[in-house]
Amino acid sequence: MARNRTIYANEVLMVSPSATGLQSLNYDGGPRSLLRQIKRTQSINYSWNINRSDVNQFGNLARIDTVVLEPPTVNLDFTYLLTDGKNEHLLGFDNTEGSDFLHKDFMSDVDGRNFYIYTTEEGKDAAPSTIAKIEAQTEANKHVVALGNCYVTNYSVSAAVGGIPTANVSAEAFNIQSSPGTAGGNPAIHPTGGNQMSSSYKIPSEYISTGAGVHALLPGDIDLNIGDTALLSLLADGAQSSASHIQSVSIDVPLSRTTLNRLGNPFGYSKVLDTPITANISISAILADKKSTEKSLFTELSEDSKSDITVAFRKPNVKGSRQGDKAVAFTFNDIQLISESYGMSIGDNRSVDYSFTAVLGGSSSDKGVMKMAASGVYEQIQVFETGVATDTRNRESATNMVGYGCAAAANNEFLVIGASGFPTNGEEKGCAYIYKNNKGFYTQIMQTSGESAHRQANLTVPTDTLPAASNAYHTNFGASVAVSPENLIAIGMPNSAQDGAVAIYEPNLDKTAFSINTVVFDSTNSIKYGESIAFDKTVSGDGTQFLAIGSPNKTSAGGGTGDVGAVYVSRGNVAEGVNAFSEAVLLNKDADFLGPGPLSSPGAQAGSSVAIHEGVIVAGAPYWSGAPFNAIATDGENQTTSGAAIVWAARDGDGSAFAHWDIVSVLTGVGGHWGTTAGASQNAALGTDVDIFKNTIVVGAPSGKYDGVIQGAVLVYTGYNPNSVIDKPEHWNWATTLTASDGVGGDRFGSSVSMPNSSTIIIGSPRQVGVGLASVYVFTGAGSSWTQTQKITYSGASSSDVYGHYDNSLAATQKEIFVGGDEGTPENVIRYRI
Repeated sequence: MARNRTIYANEVLMVSPSATGLQSLNYDGGPRSLLRQIKRTQSINYSWNINRSDVNQFGNLARIDTVVLEPPTVNLDFTYLLTDGKNEHLLGFDNTEGSDFLHKDFMSDVDGRNFYIYTTEEGKDAAPSTIAKIEAQTEANKHVVALGNCYVTNYSVSAAVGGIPTANVSAEAFNIQSSPGTAGGNPAIHPTGGNQMSSSYKIPSEYISTGAGVHALLPGDIDLNIGDTALLSLLADGAQSSASHIQSVSIDVPLSRTTLNRLGNPFGYSKVLDTPITANISISAILADKKSTEKSLFTELSEDSKSDITVAFRKPNVKGSRQGDKAVAFTFNDIQLISESYGMSIGDNRSVDYSFTAVLGGSSSDKGVMKMAASGVYEQIQVFETGVATDTRNRESATNMVGYGCAAAANNEFLVIGASGFPTNGEEKGCAYIYKNNKGFYTQIMQTSGESAHRQANLTVPTDTLPAASNAYHTNFGASVAVSPENLIAIGMPNSAQDGAVAIYEPNLDKTAFSINTVVFDSTNSIKYGESIAFDKTVSGDGTQFLAIGSPNKTSAGGGTGDVGAVYVSRGNVAEGVNAFSEAVLLNKDADFLGPGPLSSPGAQAGSSVAIHEGVIVAGAPYWSGAPFNAIATDGENQTTSGAAIVWAARDGDGSAFAHWDIVSVLTGVGGHWGTTAGASQNAALGTDVDIFKNTIVVGAPSGKYDGVIQGAVLVYTGYNPNSVIDKPEHWNWATTLTASDGVGGDRFGSSVSMPNSSTIIIGSPRQVGVGLASVYVFTGAGSSWTQTQKITYSGASSSDVYGHYDNSLAATQKEIFVGGDEGTPENVIRYRI
């Protein structure tokens, strides 16, 4: 039956990260589509135009032909409610705290993005509440209009009294096409060949939704910090009693582009940004007070004064206006007032309009920088699986899983995922997958097991340290992984022929491949060297990069007591290139330390987890059983192995020698010793995973007993230095204990933990008994005050899937979470972004 009409409820706007690149992860046009929804859309308009020239000749009154001499024009503009910065990220802008809004990748983008306008059948919502409802709709009644090679040409934000803050985006494209169903050919034009791409796209049902987070921001929750920048009147921020009564504010960033053409290409081969880029900020207000001091336009011309402006939008809060956390904040520095316009008529208030401009430069110049900081809720943005065409065969049989997702680590440029069970000759050789961030999405660039092709020519290590195709040995390469701030990648192989080793990779100049720079190892038998690894989250001022290495099965001195565990530290310099990392130094555990129980606890497995920040190392010893535990185990369960976390600090020297590191604390959470009221059973397996950020340490205790059941917990410790506020913290005290709001026995809450910044703690709960779906919990706060703000569950999870089970399988960056589920089918890693 013919459609009567199309209304807003029938359409959804989606965008892909690249026009000419893959529109799906691993399989082109396959199940992992990279298309994502622009949420809270309010309007969508598009058009196209072909400029044709007539061909005439003497002897004919009418034209004999028409030809196209200029590239066609395709225009798109849309508006959406400003919420949490997720849309801006999908458009290519950078809203990471402290980063330049106009990211270098956006500035140098040569092929643009594709936009897709998906239309469902009449009378149905395009974004119903569940995936099942989307897929139940008739495919034949669905339709997609696709625009290829779209370049954003204008971005603006407006907010006014009585209105919802709104963003407006304009874009120009090279091509537009219409296709029935939810799949079709890539609409993009290849920038060099001038032909349409042969790849395909698929509208992903799992990323069509109403969108999580705040539904809309409100004008009453806007903060403006604009200082005293006006010439004739007082224009101050809202905290001052004499401030102008601001009615509206708008931000406009023109991003006009010029189409570059050449012979043999009818579409143009790129659209480049016109520079300089001048941002405009306009503020309208009801006039308050005039200046109390004399100022004139003449002196303003000579002073050439500049200032900073911040426009912050806060989340709605029941406590009242401007009481919520910041959702979005725009900051401009080096901005100038260019005009003031005053008006009033009978019956009106005296009003004033202020206009400011900023010529945008790069963040490195610190002049005219525009920044956007955003914070919302974590939403699923990408699912990683094995399967690109260049992969080695990843299974010996259909039921033999490879451990993909047993470990994950990332920074803003690279992601590495371990698959420690990857088989060769029937043995678990292991491998790792390396992904590069390409315009907001990670795509695979390399698969490695440490083979000779990936080693530098001058690398000298025993031949059996790294796995080889002929090496039938349970190496478990990829059981642990780490990524440094300077894009080094470390991969652990705790069962190598040298009884554990760590390979440190460095990128090539264009960051398209990695080679092994150094291999560190300890030939002591069966110590699981490299079971856990972590780079320091900060490179020291002289360019030193530390790498902490856990060895949980290390014996005590002299080889007497087994599985005591140990931690090693290696260091390299990255100030000018990457120097080879040093041989790892074994850190002392039995130094003179005034704490409970002997540190060399039999079976403690210190180093089962490690983390390091600013020269402070914390290592988990989940089976530690110091003397105090035996004394307080009176709950009838004979719980004597509560666990602990050991803290070292580099207090002397450069950290390259044994004597440079001292134990400064052993964290146990035991009542009467470390400030808690918890007994041993409440902190069981404390140290299964650990993390640190500045003066906060988080320690997982997944077997912790709370409310009479073993649901798990995470203990938070804060540190200080009594002698200095700038030196490394040396005294650590228990601050609080975190548990899941809906926790039940057997959840194993705290199996994995991550702390990407000073105000966020991420916790894995892999079992979720009774619910059947593994989850990740997000807590925000500081010190002893932390609040659970979100529970995240993978939309495609089944009751048999286990996410965040291993301490290495959870990773987080400033705005993203990566969690592996290597016991599900298929094995995968889920990426969430806030």
